[in-house]
Amino acid sequence: MCSEGSVAPSIRKSQLAQVPIYLPPLEKQHVMVALAQAAAEERRLLTRLIDNRQRMIEATGQQLLDGGVITES
Repeated sequence: MCSEGSVAPSIRKSQLAQVPIYLPPLEKQHVMVALAQAAAEERRLLTRLIDNRQRMIEATGQQLLDGGVITES
């Protein structure tokens, strides 16, 4: 399967042309893209929540250092 005359393994174009490549139906491809986009949006929202929580913790800590009273909500 390797080409002759080369130290690095390679594959001939004719051999590569015989390799089957599976492509899901277009509808399934659209579903896959939608899932990937939903996962990216979820990650973006979770990052915003984490950042917001960190700001809340920092503000609470600063309030405690300033002698403020923290009330539970």
